[in-house]
Amino acid sequence: MHSQPVVTPEAPSGTLRAIIDPIVAQLDTPIIGEALAAALDSNAPALARIEGFFDALPALGHEPKALADFFNGWKATHLKMLAIYGLTCRLHRLAAEEKGGPRDALFVAAHCTALTSHEDLGLDYDAHTHEAMYLDCVAAFLEDDTWRLDRHALPEAVAFKTWVYRNMVVEPIPVGLLSNLFSEIYNHAEYSLAEAAVSRLLDRMEITDEARRQQALGYIQAHLEDDTELDHFRVMLTAIDRYGAATGERPTVEQAKALFTGYLVRLGDVFGALHRRMEAR
Repeated sequence: MHSQPVVTPEAPSGTLRAIIDPIVAQLDTPIIGEALAAALDSNAPALARIEGFFDALPALGHEPKALADFFNGWKATHLKMLAIYGLTCRLHRLAAEEKGGPRDALFVAAHCTALTSHEDLGLDYDAHTHEAMYLDCVAAFLEDDTWRLDRHALPEAVAFKTWVYRNMVVEPIPVGLLSNLFSEIYNHAEYSLAEAAVSRLLDRMEITDEARRQQALGYIQAHLEDDTELDHFRVMLTAIDRYGAATGERPTVEQAKALFTGYLVRLGDVFGALHRRMEAR
């Protein structure tokens, strides 16, 4: 028996929930939908810290040291190709040990997981990776690579990156699958906020050259065009389903909510700390 669709109040425009809630409402996977809605409902402070950061970015980011802090910390919360590769390898290894239907289902789960990194790796894009696009974005604002130095690293961002990596390569496979799933729907919403914030930052810095503006926005827009992140979210739903079909391990609402909550709380800590550091510059 399927649970009833989760109904949530309409979120204000320009918020993460305004972007995520309509997607959740259309899901035909009740456990994931309920867990997503519950995690979002119970983590309003984390969402507010993230949204508050992007609202403030145009005012915070005009100073080079503050921009260096931003690009160092933001990178640590994205570009997880290595973790995706690790999770894919684990699924392939498990599939190779099985036979028949479970083997096929696990290979499909591995394939779907790998699909979420194809654009990152530049497959079908003339090897133009998202890493390279990120560096292009940074170069539109900063003249050197000192933003990469440890003095611009945030402990909260480093801890978040480590947590995500371990979830996908060390923790039980369902934890890795849920981590990748949530990252895709969250990133879709965050990049939407980031596009508006970075556009306003360019305006504030009086950067009007169209080529430079496109250089600054290209990395973000690559994740939004053709609903790239949403497509990744959908294939991860398939990966979770196929893994469950092969192993009998399917996430409960409580397990998924706990993982999604951990993701949001840690990100809220990252953007709260980043906001404070940039404000102090």
